[in-house]
Amino acid sequence: NRALSFQSIHQYSDPTFQKFKKLNQILLSLKNVFPNHPLLMSEFGYSNQTGTDPANSAPVDARKTALLEIGLMAFLRAHKFAGGMKWMLNDVDTTANPREANFGIYRLGDNPKPIQAMLKMAQRWNAPPDGGTFKVVQDPIGLAFRLSLPNQTTLTGGVYQDETFSWRTDSVAGV
Repeated sequence: NRALSFQSIHQYSDPTFQKFKKLNQILLSLKNVFPNHPLLMSEFGYSNQTGTDPANSAPVDARKTALLEIGLMAFLRAHKFAGGMKWMLNDVDTTANPREANFGIYRLGDNPKPIQAMLKMAQRWNAPPDGGTFKVVQDPIGLAFRLSLPNQTTLTGGVYQDETFSWRTDSVAGV
């Protein structure tokens, strides 16, 4: 891997706060192991279904998966990773596997999921990324976070509280 120009990471774990925190730790470890290589989250996403068997799969709240995905992008930006690419654009109906069919930004019929909030945030975030601080907490929806960039702060999630900010909403939109 040290002969590569960059490191490419893929992630499709369960949509839990614990797995999100573990991924953060893994990414920071990789950054330490490969300090001179750009690290790109080249495929990531969280499904809006729990399982591969239609008889046993259950829906996952799209607000929760949106917060995990937006939170991952905020984490990558704060720690100066090379970026992240969401997999996939649209949910599909070409597989009997509900988990695989529900990773999209859009539901069937081009109906947007709450992950659309990431576009607003990305448009507001400084380019190129300067790095910053990222604080994440578990909340009733799944997670809430604060991304502090130079001259800019983003808060999102259902409930977020720290020494400076208090945030409560039912959506995933950030400020």
